[in-house]
Amino acid sequence: MRDFEQDRKICEALGDRKWTFEKEQDGFASGIWSQYGCVAEFVDEPDKVNIDFIVGARDGWPAALDEVKRLSENIHAYAYESGRVSLKCQDQSIDKELKTEPA
Repeated sequence: MRDFEQDRKICEALGDRKWTFEKEQDGFASGIWSQYGCVAEFVDEPDKVNIDFIVGARDGWPAALDEVKRLSENIHAYAYESGRVSLKCQDQSIDKELKTEPA
């Protein structure tokens, strides 16, 4: 199972850097750039779909992690309030968490 907390730490370490794609110019290779420099260089010209995915993931993944956290908290609160403290799911840690009061 994916470690969302580790993913969150990776995203937070990037700070507020925005990524953009820039084509080869002035002797620099095509690549993904932030205001601090090159994030990734491409040997071959990537297609637009891959560029959009990589650049979009910079903002999209943190937003997805926020949604995962929100939904997890809602499930936890619902399960606790309704007395359903034994959810069957792939993540067994949820069962443990549900046996205590939500934070």
